[in-house]
Amino acid sequence: MENNQNSVNNFWDNFRKAVIEHGIPEKYAEWYVKWGEKFALSIKGKPLRLRDINDVKSYISKIRADGNLQEWQIKQAQDALHILYNEYLKIPLSSSRSGNPAAPIKPDK
Repeated sequence: MENNQNSVNNFWDNFRKAVIEHGIPEKYAEWYVKWGEKFALSIKGKPLRLRDINDVKSYISKIRADGNLQEWQIKQAQDALHILYNEYLKIPLSSSRSGNPAAPIKPDK
């Protein structure tokens, strides 16, 4: 079981590195990892590699409908999943939002 946990930790550590390499500032990278982890836990029994754009859209719709998040947080989640699939896992998904996916999403001040 410990080996499995190490593999999971390595997966998310490597994803964090990929997020940073994609141009997201290090101070925001952890939030991108958290979105990936939350998405991974959102569908029990269906590995990330077997999910598709419909699963991503459903997840984004769910977190939007919850009403607990600001729009910038939803866009950040979309960005995170875009990088997770298109850049890290190399599983192309249609872009879930327009604009520059490498631009960090943060609150407007």
